[in-house]
Amino acid sequence: CGEMQLLPDRPRVAGSALTTPHFLLLYAAMLVAAAGNTALQSVMPAIGREIGIADIWVAMAYTSSAVLWVLLAPYWAEKSDRHGRKLLTLMGVAGFIVSTLLCGIVLFAGLEGLVGGVLTFILFAGARTIYGIFGCATPSATQAYFASNTRRSGRVTALSALSSSFGQ
Repeated sequence: CGEMQLLPDRPRVAGSALTTPHFLLLYAAMLVAAAGNTALQSVMPAIGREIGIADIWVAMAYTSSAVLWVLLAPYWAEKSDRHGRKLLTLMGVAGFIVSTLLCGIVLFAGLEGLVGGVLTFILFAGARTIYGIFGCATPSATQAYFASNTRRSGRVTALSALSSSFGQ
C-alpha cells in the first residue's frame, strides 16, 4: 500500500531523463520562435521599401533586437533557476507571440497607409524590442532545463539536437 508504483518505462532522449514527447515539446517551443522570426526577416526588406523605410533602418530594428537578446539571455537563464524553467519558457513564447502580433498590426497599418513610414518604423522597432527582451527567455530556460535533466556524458549531443531547432 505504501509502495510507490513505477510507470512503464518510456523511450528517453539519449543521455537524458526526458521522454521523447517532452523533448519534442521543448523542441517545438524553440522552433516556433525561430521559424516565426526568420519568416518575418525574409519579407521585411520588401515591406520596408513599400512603406518608404530604407533597408538600413529595417536592419537596425533587427540588430537592436538581437543585441537585447544577447544581453538578456544570461539574465533569463539565471531567472529560470529561481522562478522555474517552464514559466520562463512560456514567457518567452508569449513575448514572441505578442511581438509578432504587434509587428503584423503595425506593418499592416503602414502598408495600408493608415500611418506614415517613420511612425511605422518606430512602432515596428518597439514591437521587435519586445521580442529582444522576452523572446530570448525561451531558449535560455529550455536549454537550462534540458541541461539539468541530461547526464554530463550526453549533454553536448542532447543540447545540439535541441539547438538544431533554432539553426534552421
